[in-house]
Amino acid sequence: GNYTGGDTGTFKTLDDAISAISLCGMGGPVTLRVLPGTYYMNTTIGFINGSSATNTLTITSYTGDSSSVILQRADDASSQVAPIMIDGGQPIYDYIITLE
Repeated sequence: GNYTGGDTGTFKTLDDAISAISLCGMGGPVTLRVLPGTYYMNTTIGFINGSSATNTLTITSYTGDSSSVILQRADDASSQVAPIMIDGGQPIYDYIITLE
């Protein structure tokens, strides 16, 4: 399915979107289109039931411009943790976003 993340999107926060997808699983490819803005988060995406080489999670900018979506760590940047960590071999492709 296709979902939108951001203030006026299907999910108000990216954490909410990732939590819902993780809880519900995937019955096909899922695209999360993120509205323009800077998002502060520390999220780990673990294995999602139903995900596979064809049932992928795509995280992309709503506009298609990677510079319009910036993900930054929510903490004080004192650790080596990215805003989004992938755990469990989750197939994710086409992230058209900026990670800082």
